[in-house]
Amino acid sequence: MPEIKENNNAAPQQISCKKSLLNSLPVFLITFLSFICLFPYLFRPLWYDESLTITEFVLLKNPLLIYKHYTIPNNHIVFNEILLFFMMIYNVLFAKISEVVFRMPSILFALLSIFFIMTFWAKRFGKECASLVSLSLIFSTGFEIYGTSVRGYMLSFLLTLLAIEFSLRFFERGKILHLILFTISAMLSVGTIPSNIVLFAGIFLLVVSENEISEAKKNWIRLFLLAFLPLFTFFIFYLPIFPKLIKALSLREGWENEWLTTVHFY
Repeated sequence: MPEIKENNNAAPQQISCKKSLLNSLPVFLITFLSFICLFPYLFRPLWYDESLTITEFVLLKNPLLIYKHYTIPNNHIVFNEILLFFMMIYNVLFAKISEVVFRMPSILFALLSIFFIMTFWAKRFGKECASLVSLSLIFSTGFEIYGTSVRGYMLSFLLTLLAIEFSLRFFERGKILHLILFTISAMLSVGTIPSNIVLFAGIFLLVVSENEISEAKKNWIRLFLLAFLPLFTFFIFYLPIFPKLIKALSLREGWENEWLTTVHFY
């Protein structure tokens, strides 16, 4: 009779699978917890800027018109166009539309942000650090409000997380793919909120601080690209509507001068 060989790899594979499930458990638990915290805020009435987002921009029902209609700073262009496409798809699938539906993209961006921190940043900064940051964020009032807001703030937050990760990866590995993903994140980020361009100065400083001075000097071209490309994407995105952007900036929105308006530009 042929000899039956024991599968010696079965036990290690089972152990590996169980370990993988245990490692994934905190990710899904904390992401689910964030949904529980956000859920009650889905049903609050629309506030002024949210109503303005829907009536003034999304109801134009044309992405190009949304882009060109930059009469006030409230136009979070990229978010409004995503919301438009979402509502178009939703309208085909379902007949009834309520205020909750308009909040769905933001809550999705909020959940993706927590999931991102708990996965990618856990590998980079440690599980304990990622869990602490996620829990602090989840239980903050700002997360619960902006995580369900019909505005581009949570999309902006998610894009910032992506830009940080891709910038670090590009500097460390020098792969063109990471640079392309960083550039796309930058364009979508500034296209959502113009003042996000300031965030990329902080991202640049983070990349520099995470590396030795000798390493920074050696890879100065990578640093240059990380500094230059966000500015380039900003001008490319807003060049066709630049006069409208300047005019909207001159409204000041309650600030005493142009500098304060620029820093707090939403």
